[in-house]
Parts: sequence; structure tokens; C-alpha cells
Amino acid sequence: MIDSTSHFHQLIAGGRTLASTLFAEGSTARLGQVIEREFDGCNLFAAARLIGIRKFRKGFWTTPEGIAMGYNIPVRQNGLDQEWLPKPDAQHPRHFGYYRVQPVASEAEHPVGNALLLDYGQGQNPWWNFTWVLRDYLRQPFADDPDVLLGAAYVKIGALRFFSNFFALRWIGATTRKGSR
Repeated sequence: MIDSTSHFHQLIAGGRTLASTLFAEGSTARLGQVIEREFDGCNLFAAARLIGIRKFRKGFWTTPEGIAMGYNIPVRQNGLDQEWLPKPDAQHPRHFGYYRVQPVASEAEHPVGNALLLDYGQGQNPWWNFTWVLRDYLRQPFADDPDVLLGAAYVKIGALRFFSNFFALRWIGATTRKGSR
């Protein structure tokens, strides 16, 4: 039996070195693995804890027009051994940092091929919200576990893209958002 929680914590404990290896060796994440689902997430860089973004949640849905989209939910930073608790609360999670989800169309245009692209530049985020510069790439690091994904976050400024950090995702259930943004 697959132990997704163990794989998730293995990514967290392994940090950037393990994430880099598994990201390079992993397989392409598929739209079907994420659409209509939510994932607990963990940023794999040391400063994330200090600035309050170590833990987070990502969700994915399809618009009535059939466009795959996603969002982030802030969660309490109560330690990795504690439950991921949405802010402000589980009944009213705050959705922000929207992105369009699509397979990488052209490896010439992206630093990562064979991945799902989470394009915050197409998420209709307000100009003052920094998330519009983010581009995340998702891959499946463990061949036997489609419920754990590994992301590589990049910052896009004009034609330039800079690597930011890796993050781990673990499937937790159905999306909490439906329809249009």
C-alpha cells in the first residue's frame, strides 16, 4: 500500500537536494491528478518558516468554460506535525493567488519541460498582489504515488525566469471552490 504521508514528509525532510534529484527524475504531473482536488503544501526553503509561508494549501478546479484554474489558501503555521488549518477558518477559507493550469506548451519558453504549469500571470490577480510574477511547475516525484507532487517555483520578470524554491504537495480531498473566480 502506498503511504503518501510518508512520501510527503520524505520530501520535506530531504530539502532542496532531494527535491532537485526527484524533480529531475520525476514524471509529468497530469491535469487529472489535480483538477477538483486540494493539496496540503510545504515550501522547502528554510526562510519559509521565518516569513510565515512554510505551510499552505493549493486547490484546483475547472471553470464553466472548461479552463483549468487553481488557488492558494493560507494556513496556520502551527508546525509540520500539526493539522493544516485554513485561515481564517475551515468554513471560510481565504482563496488568493489564482493561476491557470496547463501542460507546458513549449520547452523553449520554459525552464522546465514535461510538467504542469501553474501560471499566476493568467490568474487575474490584482497588479499589487506579487503572485502574478510566479510560475510553478509540477511533477510527480514517486512513480507509485500520484497523490504526492513536487513543485518548482520560479519568478518571471519580463522574459527572465529565476528559480525560487521547491515545494511539496499532498492530496487531501475535494476542492473547496467551484465555478468562476
